[in-house]
Amino acid sequence: MPVYQCITSAGAVAAEQRAALATEITAIHTEVTGAPAIFVHVVFLELESGFHYTAGKLDTKSTLVNGIVRAGRSLADRQTLLTRIAEAWTRVTGQPVEELVIAIQEQPASATLEAGLIMPEPGEEQAWFEQNKDKLQALLATQ
Repeated sequence: MPVYQCITSAGAVAAEQRAALATEITAIHTEVTGAPAIFVHVVFLELESGFHYTAGKLDTKSTLVNGIVRAGRSLADRQTLLTRIAEAWTRVTGQPVEELVIAIQEQPASATLEAGLIMPEPGEEQAWFEQNKDKLQALLATQ
């Protein structure tokens, strides 16, 4: 369920960097939250010049990363996601942390559907995995 939307100026991040960032963001999310990697989505969107403004002025430097995660994570976990994603982004791209805007938004699990399944609330994963074992095994087999 987590979706990380990475929004940059067109051409700012090379294909190899996007692949590395997707791997790193997935690893960070799974390490911090315990969520399976199969549910972590990282999406890159490029904006043409003239489509991003900050303080009313054209902005061609800033990168926006919007992480949408299941509600119920601790503040410490959310802040760990923020700082570790910023560190990974800077390490992979060389972009200064001062040019990053990273946010974590919480989404109720009960209002999220993935692979035809309503997502479990944090702490209810084990029962959910057991209840949906056959469907999840079939999903994993396709990956």
